[in-house]
Amino acid sequence: MSVMYSTAKNVGRIVRSGDCVMFPFSFLTKNSRLGVTEIISAPTASFSVVQTNELVAPEHFIQPESFVLTVGAAFRDRCEELPAYIQHLAEQGAVAVGFGISDVFSSVPEPVIDSARKHNIGLYEVARPVPFSRIVSAVYEEQHRRSTAEQHQRAYAQQQLLQAQEKLTRTAISGDMKALTRDVAESLEACVAISDANGRIIAEQVARSYNAMKKTHTTSYKISSETQQPYIVHVTSTRVITGEDRSLIRHYAGLAATLLSRPAQLRRVHNQINSYALRIQLGIKNAEELYADSVDAPVDADGFARPIVIATQSRRAMQTVLDTLDRHAHNRDQLLHALRLTETTFLLVVRPEINIRHILDDLGEHSSRVRIAAGSPVVLAGLTPEHVGQLEARTRTLRPGDVSQTSDTNLPWLHEPAVAQALAARREEIFGRLNSYDAAHGTELEKTLAVFLRHSAQLANTADALGVHRHTVRTRIEKIQHMCEISLDNPAHFSEAYLAMTAFDG
Repeated sequence: MSVMYSTAKNVGRIVRSGDCVMFPFSFLTKNSRLGVTEIISAPTASFSVVQTNELVAPEHFIQPESFVLTVGAAFRDRCEELPAYIQHLAEQGAVAVGFGISDVFSSVPEPVIDSARKHNIGLYEVARPVPFSRIVSAVYEEQHRRSTAEQHQRAYAQQQLLQAQEKLTRTAISGDMKALTRDVAESLEACVAISDANGRIIAEQVARSYNAMKKTHTTSYKISSETQQPYIVHVTSTRVITGEDRSLIRHYAGLAATLLSRPAQLRRVHNQINSYALRIQLGIKNAEELYADSVDAPVDADGFARPIVIATQSRRAMQTVLDTLDRHAHNRDQLLHALRLTETTFLLVVRPEINIRHILDDLGEHSSRVRIAAGSPVVLAGLTPEHVGQLEARTRTLRPGDVSQTSDTNLPWLHEPAVAQALAARREEIFGRLNSYDAAHGTELEKTLAVFLRHSAQLANTADALGVHRHTVRTRIEKIQHMCEISLDNPAHFSEAYLAMTAFDG
């Protein structure tokens, strides 16, 4: 009866070198500290994974293109089975075996050498004093060094791409196709041309560093405009065209398509911006007058518009959401009316007939990651910072994916003078007191209470919305109850606080 010997802690101890990053065997043989000597060269010059194994039949533990380290412990008294073991490693995808000299075998057995040669798998001897962990660690450290260097290179390339894209965008604002093409050519160190479907060159520029005598690399990119007239961007560069270069080419193509497709519309918008600047300079600041003849004004025949505040999770997320909304507005041949309030929050003004369902449909998958507070239609000229501020405050009480609408609290008696006066006083007693305390001590008690009320006194949901631990929420609520002399466990107190908070929203 045979006995299987297994070092479970070593099986599967694999050092991956990133996606398809290969290590040359010379990395091991040229490092004297590792004690690795070549007996039979591997069929490939490199490996991607180093792992140890002492199982007789490792099956799925062996990784493709691996360098397997073993002392043959399971074959101490069964040397005749070693050739089949080497064959098995080769069949499982190993490209080489590192056979360690130890108390098990004082030298590499001849059957191992013969089997490795027969099955075209590399064979290396590992000197007796060298623990396998040293080899594994050496490969890991080299992998980490390479990975860090690659990350720095990618980060630098991305930064260069971002700067180049920003420069192209600034240039495109002028509407100068020649200047736009010149800038992208300089960034790519290339000759860049854009032509129409008939091959007519619309614009062509050559970078100062471009040398046609050198080896060149070419690529092309097809774009289309609203007029359905296709255009093709041709790029010939003296350097290898990278993924970042292709991203820049696509960015250029998008800007070029805009300039080529709507020159008249862009000129009309530029003229209108100039008109607004003159109105403000002359003291014409009435919002209704400014919007009276604006392009695609978001108002109905009576001058009403619907304000919506949307809060995102980051600056990049906000830009993505704005781009998504703008794309849908463009498809409807409309303009987007949005104002950035903070780095992550913006005001969206739409026509009254546009309801929250339309906005959610436009947002698509992004709707689950934003917080939305929608107001009732108002006369656009009467939309004030205070009104926007109330909507913005409502978003802070929501979780990602939540929507707050004015109709959420549809109780007509709340607006009766006596009730409104009582609720306003109670609101000041509770939220006014918390607001003053927050301003003096840098706390967030007012926000915590609002979120707690919005989430029906659920500690876990409140903690998720605030991004803090539930114990922190519990401590804050206890302090709020003490300061405001209320008990939120009491349904009457809870309802009173909730109505005081929501009665004036929207």
